[in-house]
Amino acid sequence: MGINTHDGRPSFVAAADQLGVTWVRFDAHWFVLEPAQDAYQWATLDAQVDAAHAAGLKVFLTLAYTPAWVPRHGDSNGQPRNDVPNTSAEWVDFVRDAVSHYRARGVQHFGLWNEANLQNFFEGTVDEYANILVNPGAAAVRAVCADCYVLGLDLAHVGDVDGYLEQTLARTAGAWHIITHHTYNGFRETGWRIWDGDGFLNALELQRFSITRRAEAGIGCRGLHGRGLSHRDGPPAARRGSAALPMTFASSRPSPRFSPSSRTTPRPSARNLTCSVGMASTMIAMAA
Repeated sequence: MGINTHDGRPSFVAAADQLGVTWVRFDAHWFVLEPAQDAYQWATLDAQVDAAHAAGLKVFLTLAYTPAWVPRHGDSNGQPRNDVPNTSAEWVDFVRDAVSHYRARGVQHFGLWNEANLQNFFEGTVDEYANILVNPGAAAVRAVCADCYVLGLDLAHVGDVDGYLEQTLARTAGAWHIITHHTYNGFRETGWRIWDGDGFLNALELQRFSITRRAEAGIGCRGLHGRGLSHRDGPPAARRGSAALPMTFASSRPSPRFSPSSRTTPRPSARNLTCSVGMASTMIAMAA
């Protein structure tokens, strides 16, 4: 179990430690870490990663967001961060350097971009996401770190997420070690909804998430629980021949506070897994 803190300021790390979680998810913004080409600014994130490790927390870093110096296209809002790099060259260079740097500081889990199905975070197409960011980025992680894990897609469970997910997985089948996904829940105590989208229970319990409707068995549920990620068959280097598809997510017994509508499809028996607590939850499945 973990918390998506976005950054590792001392109060956030202390709160995570006090809650007894074992993981934190930090943003590793490309435009912050490399504000000019090859002029890296690691110091702030280094200190946050080191503090998290000193508190006994494991770190999941999400690499994302285009710097202004990168040749790019798709700008509709005057901000470069969600623009599409013209080629993968600068992105691959950054991924290789960031993974090498943070693996030396004990990080093994790296996400490739964040919520690319929302225009505020990425203004490109599915093909551009797959061909410029995901596939070259995943290859870059593997090239410099045999025991690192590639995480994604980190989509927001809003809008036509099913279609975006299906299309992207079809184009990036060999990229991922771990599938991550963001759901946005309301707070039952206040009735406040922070997003007009599916909650965690809908996404898994009612099997409305598109990949839960697959019949094939290929990936068993694994996640952030107990001491951390459960790697069923060893480190990534030992499983490079494993494809990320086909896959299924299995769901658990419904919450006693949740009353799903009647349905005819039998509910599979396994457990739900989340790696983030708070505004966004992240669901995890390990490659077989």
